[in-house]
Amino acid sequence: MVRPADPPRAARIAFWDPAGGAPPTGLGEPGDLTVVLPDGADGVRPRTVPARWLPVSAALPLLVRAATAPGA
Repeated sequence: MVRPADPPRAARIAFWDPAGGAPPTGLGEPGDLTVVLPDGADGVRPRTVPARWLPVSAALPLLVRAATAPGA
């Protein structure tokens, strides 16, 4: 999830665990994020999950490394 800003370099990116666990500590700011997840056989619903919010400058190196990680 990206939270846009003006100027764009002030934007923030949220990292969260789709399995429902807490994101790692020590990086970024803790916060919450509302996402839409499956609910039942044929429905979805919004849920609030814990997240870590990072500025774009801190998130970009993580995203680049993740793209080349095995199993990513």
